[in-house]
Amino acid sequence: MKNADAENQSLLRGKMLAKLILAALIGISVSSLSHGSTLKCYTCNSDDDAGCFENPENQRIEDCGRVIADLSSTRFRCMTIKGVNGNEKIAVRRCAVNDECNFQLRSDKSFEWGPKIFPDASCDECNSDLCNKN
Repeated sequence: MKNADAENQSLLRGKMLAKLILAALIGISVSSLSHGSTLKCYTCNSDDDAGCFENPENQRIEDCGRVIADLSSTRFRCMTIKGVNGNEKIAVRRCAVNDECNFQLRSDKSFEWGPKIFPDASCDECNSDLCNKN
């Protein structure tokens, strides 16, 4: 009877150790995937910083994986929206999802930013690190 109990205890310890090792390996794999494969984009808007329109290199860089949760990194894009209305210019740069430009501009290609409308705005998406500087 003692041998059977000892064997069961040993078997349980072995199974627990195997589960711990498997959990650790999964955690390491997921961690390395999420840190190594996310897209980085410039993030700013002209309301907060006038330099956003022409000098995005001086702006914050955002890791899209931290902004857009639970989406495949292949769907991340960097987005730049620009518009001019008289003497006023607007630029918005940020992480986005694929084809988001289709939803940001109105059908007449204008961009609504708060109460302001910017006619003939442009919206561009790209999919490499820091590609939204133009």
